[in-house]
Amino acid sequence: MISPFARYGLLLAVLCAIAVAVSGPGYRMGWWPLPVAFGLLRWPTYAAIAATLIGAVGAVLTRPGRTRRGFGYALAAMVIGLATSAGPLTLMWRA
Repeated sequence: MISPFARYGLLLAVLCAIAVAVSGPGYRMGWWPLPVAFGLLRWPTYAAIAATLIGAVGAVLTRPGRTRRGFGYALAAMVIGLATSAGPLTLMWRA
């Protein structure tokens, strides 16, 4: 059985990556105003950090040699979460 931490961490990380990816193009295409685009950068970034932490818990619970499965899911959640949050956090730090 796949660990819920690994599964939901990956789901949250993917949804955050999609939200961050569409924030800029959505503003340029006129789908939403600038404050909404910045909100789509800020809140999914925080959620991506949470997805990374959830993935880390999932990785500990599903490490090789344990009865639960899903180590690959947990590792993917951590990688996607870190990649998603790296860009916006760099922009916030520079501002």
